[in-house]
Amino acid sequence: MNNLLNISTPAQAQARALAADFGLDSLGLTNLRQVYWNLPSESLYEEIVFRNEGRVVRNGPILVYTGKHTGRSASDKFVTQNAESEGNIWWGQYNRPYNPDKFNDLVNRLQGFLQGRDVFVQDCWAGADPNYRLPVRIVTELAWHSLFARNMFLLPRTREEYCNHVPDFTVLCVPSFKGLPQVDSTGSETLIVINFEQKLCVIGNTAYAGEIKKSIFTILNYLLPLEGVMPMHCSANVGDDGDTALFFGLSGTGKTTLSADPTRGLVGDDEHGWSDDGVFNFEGGCYAKVINLSPTAEPQIYACTQRFGTILENVVYDPVTRLIDLDDSRIAENTRASYPLEFIGNAVPEKRAGHPRNIVFLTCDATGVMPPIVKLTPEQALYQFISGYTSKLAGTEVGLGTEPEITFSTCFGAPFMVHPPGFYADLLQKKIKRYGVNCWLVNTGWVGGAFGVGKRISIQYTRALLNDALNGKLLGVPYKTDPVFGYQVPQSCPGVPDSILNPAGSWPSQEKYMDKYKRLARRFGELQESSRPAVRRRSSPPAPPVGCAPRTAHRAPRTARTVHCAPRTAHRAPTAPGHRAPTAPANDTQRRPRAPFSSSLKSYRSHTAIVPALLRPCRQMPTRPATDVAATDAASPPRMTLPLIETVFPGIMTPEAREDAPPHDEPNRHLEGARRRSLHPAARCRCGAAWPSAAWCAKPTCAPTTSSTPSSSPMNATPGGRSPRCRVCTSTA
Repeated sequence: MNNLLNISTPAQAQARALAADFGLDSLGLTNLRQVYWNLPSESLYEEIVFRNEGRVVRNGPILVYTGKHTGRSASDKFVTQNAESEGNIWWGQYNRPYNPDKFNDLVNRLQGFLQGRDVFVQDCWAGADPNYRLPVRIVTELAWHSLFARNMFLLPRTREEYCNHVPDFTVLCVPSFKGLPQVDSTGSETLIVINFEQKLCVIGNTAYAGEIKKSIFTILNYLLPLEGVMPMHCSANVGDDGDTALFFGLSGTGKTTLSADPTRGLVGDDEHGWSDDGVFNFEGGCYAKVINLSPTAEPQIYACTQRFGTILENVVYDPVTRLIDLDDSRIAENTRASYPLEFIGNAVPEKRAGHPRNIVFLTCDATGVMPPIVKLTPEQALYQFISGYTSKLAGTEVGLGTEPEITFSTCFGAPFMVHPPGFYADLLQKKIKRYGVNCWLVNTGWVGGAFGVGKRISIQYTRALLNDALNGKLLGVPYKTDPVFGYQVPQSCPGVPDSILNPAGSWPSQEKYMDKYKRLARRFGELQESSRPAVRRRSSPPAPPVGCAPRTAHRAPRTARTVHCAPRTAHRAPTAPGHRAPTAPANDTQRRPRAPFSSSLKSYRSHTAIVPALLRPCRQMPTRPATDVAATDAASPPRMTLPLIETVFPGIMTPEAREDAPPHDEPNRHLEGARRRSLHPAARCRCGAAWPSAAWCAKPTCAPTTSSTPSSSPMNATPGGRSPRCRVCTSTA
């Protein structure tokens, strides 16, 4: 807010009561009129109403409007191209490279724009597991965005924790700040730019609050896999006997609704991590879609829309009676409610649970041909995870029309994935196999016809199928193998009509059903060509910033190089006076002191040094010959089995991946092996096999040979006296 008249606001006297010692001057934000630090919900309510940002409606929720952006603006997201991280990022449609000099200019202009204005700050954490939580700071122009951050993330509990909070990442959300496409090299005035080196995210010209939470999710998707943690776009709940279930799916597929089961404890509704200790929520709240919300089918979420502290986005209301109408979509289809997780009566206070017993992949099939539930093998589960088939529903993203749009969103969250998809798939596969997880595919879309003809599957039927799947009853019923996709379709379920279990029987015309069925199979076939380069390897990274050494020098073996990039000042524009990005020390012993509650994540530079070593073996490891699958035709559509997975995603089902995963009580074993192999990427074993295919072995008879690697090299001095082995040699020994 630009308070030109310097009017005193309701919470101005308490603005600095919970201020952190680590201030905003580290970002170069100076000459601000007032900084409101960590205001509680009640104070933020007063500020929201005083500043005319929202209205209080019946029973206490605050109702706000997001302007022209009522969904995420995925086409306006950029990632700054830094020398430390550019080789690790899945560049392409969702991770567009952004020039670091442009980013510095953008931040400098934003620093000037905010002078004389009010800003709101919320210091919080992302991640309920103390071992992996990330300290973040959300700086916003609008008071209701500060309330949103307070709802969605984990909050410090004492004044001392607020005072000592030091963020590892900062988000600047300024909706009135517009980009200049001709100057900033953006596609529009809207921009979401993440800089992993400066640990800063800038959001401009959009008031849609979902951009804040998804930016933090994107950051965690980059950091946590480097710690061996699987980040997941899923909801999670847990039964009375501790059986955890995960629900993967895009917006509109039912993650929030199905996980909010009154008979099970809710861990979280959208974003989670899976570590060696179990599953933990990234957030402290829920961000539920509430269009056409039913008080009978979804009583818990509906009750949250009637409580003080809830933020309602773009919901229609009567200004006289202050009653809301959740069925009215005049403003937007993507109406949302943000509320603390504790508003759900059966929420798990710790926001953590054990290892999952069941994984459910949710898809909203607008063609009306997929069964409501099927059993998947681990290989088929991996295929569904990589393909991420569903239908985007109206309003969830900018540019979507009224009809659902078929999409394949890699990892059920491609816009938020930073590493290549194969990296996440490898993590998930090892965890599924180690913990013996049952995998299911649940269709929450249409039955009896495609969109516009049939109707959406009743939530009561979906809940009945899910309950039987989670409690193990569906494991004992007869199954039928689908002739095309290869998954197992249950033939009976109490309380669910056979016509629902068999979609073909609910269509008025079998010919129309088969036509849609074959069309969907063709779409999966087309995925083969479009996904192969993206999953198999990273897309070619952009050219290095000005001042960097040639790429050949940048990729040189670590033992042979001294510096891979020109001095930092040569390729980085100077920042504005007073603006300093948090920098990582050279090693752990030189770190600045941290409070006990601070994040345990290592510095970004230590992460980015390991990532190329981690991923290099994955993309160079030899794969078994893939079966050639012919293009789908009307007479004989392909069967979506393991051969198709190999054809579409070569290298995913490698011999190492099919073996039992290494014990998780040695979390750094694969890191050490990858790090050692990265020292000499050109080394070969005596049998002639390339070194990236090597693995650990207790036999000292097989060691790498290379003219540049002496026998006393650290490459051979492995822990416990073990020496690396070659898989080719051991397979014939």
